Amino acid sequence: SVGRSFAPNAQGWLATSRATLWTGQTATFLRRVPGPGLDASAIHSTEAMRIDKQGRVLCKINLSATEQSYYLWISETEPAIDLSATVEGLLDAIDLNDNGLLLFTHRGGLALQDVDGGTRTRTVLPPYPTDSAQFHPPVPVGVDNAGRVVISKWSKWATDIPEVRVYYWRPS
Repeated sequence: SVGRSFAPNAQGWLATSRATLWTGQTATFLRRVPGPGLDASAIHSTEAMRIDKQGRVLCKINLSATEQSYYLWISETEPAIDLSATVEGLLDAIDLNDNGLLLFTHRGGLALQDVDGGTRTRTVLPPYPTDSAQFHPPVPVGVDNAGRVVISKWSKWATDIPEVRVYYWRPS
């Protein structure tokens, strides 16, 4: 499994959370650059967001309260792929499926991109149809292995318990 591990830091200048991969009894810090040197993933807080079937991990670096950077961790001995540099216009990485398909936001909305440079290099998605009278704007949650985008919508009319609907959307 992947996630974050926390190590309180009295000095306050190093990261408070680390992107971590747990395998059995072993925890691995998912650095962007292997080795003992300091890079952004060693200085800033990081989070492991998703792991695919090949063991690659989508990670986020919190550079500031409003700025993030994303990378794809490959192994302890190989440098990660800097997604913020290789995926043009990337604002927010949302999900990575087992086929290497990255769901992300960019200035024009939502897009899918094959991180391996395969046949589906980049697909800009049309806006999701909305019912603004009944629901808040849809929120992208992920992408499944069939390439369908998972969307959640919150009802504007929920009272005590929020009504959430989840949709699988295959944009044409």
